[in-house]
Amino acid sequence: MKGNEIYEPPRFMSVQTALEQLMEIDEKRGNPGIVGKDSLVVGVARVGCKDQSIVFGRAEDVASEKASEKLGGPLHSLVICAHVTNRDGVL
Repeated sequence: MKGNEIYEPPRFMSVQTALEQLMEIDEKRGNPGIVGKDSLVVGVARVGCKDQSIVFGRAEDVASEKASEKLGGPLHSLVICAHVTNRDGVL
């Protein structure tokens, strides 16, 4: 409504939630997709702050409770690493 400033509370998706959803979609489709359990990913939180946190590993490991605790609160970002290619073949 015009002139009525009502804001919803902020909602943030964690790295754990994002990975769980992506891996669930991958399983439902039944074919290897973007993110499988063995995909290499990087989870980062609060980049540039004094309390920033970075976790690297297999998607299944980074989606674990232990990794989620290490990342802590928001803001989170997820980086999905590409498949390893032959560097000489690309250049």
